Amino acid sequence: MNFAAVQFDSRLLDLPFNMQKHVRLAGEAVEKGAGLVLFPELSLSGYNLMDGAFDVAIDPSGSFFDELKPVSQFAPVLAGFPERGTDGGIYNSAVLIDQGRVQVIHRKRYLPTYNVFDESRYFTRGNSLNVVKTSAGVVGVLICEDSWHPSLANILARQGMDFLVIIAASPYRSELASETLDITSKWQIICQSYATTLSLPVIFCNRTGSEDGILFWGGSAAYKAGGQIAGSLPMFEEGILFGSFQPADKLRERFASSHFLDEDLLWTSEQYKKLL
Repeated sequence: MNFAAVQFDSRLLDLPFNMQKHVRLAGEAVEKGAGLVLFPELSLSGYNLMDGAFDVAIDPSGSFFDELKPVSQFAPVLAGFPERGTDGGIYNSAVLIDQGRVQVIHRKRYLPTYNVFDESRYFTRGNSLNVVKTSAGVVGVLICEDSWHPSLANILARQGMDFLVIIAASPYRSELASETLDITSKWQIICQSYATTLSLPVIFCNRTGSEDGILFWGGSAAYKAGGQIAGSLPMFEEGILFGSFQPADKLRERFASSHFLDEDLLWTSEQYKKLL
């Protein structure tokens, strides 16, 4: 499976501009052999939407994604967008366009409202979690803050995903003054821990650029099943990370280290019930 993770700087609230950039960069990635093209969180709208979220929210059943359908005939395209739900909610969502078909595959479950984040004021929390079968394999998707809750990645892995995709709009925040790890180190630990404990590849696609004084650091990276880094992009620059995974890698890693297969789901479920 050949993939391209596009480290992308969106223009806030300018959906037509961002769409044209998606079409151009997705086309470039496919021409270079990508079998799956990934864009960051809210890549089609920009991140810091605030009250503008209602005005720019997209109905996925409409015509907005039509411009990406031609390139999706050659490779699935996954992007982030503000979704206008039929229930009246606005969701921070991931869309997959595959062979001309548009499918919302994940609504962000955990909406951060701390530090520079204020998402729960403007978005509704998602309430489902499922892998999706694509022409590139079985994909599990988490959106930024979701990744800081290990139960979500574990649930997706138990549904048979071939690889985990994390799309993010992570701002740069240095914690060195308080003698804790900075954000870049924390994200590397999160991704490597999933690649190791779940024995499957992980792709981290983070945006770059800035909005209203918020600086997004990029640093997109891919990790092999088992935790080895397979490639990365520089910080604070746009770029495309190309890479590939072999389906046998996941099976080989789970044979070598059986911790994923040995997990006792029934016992774990019983322990959780005691906490409720």
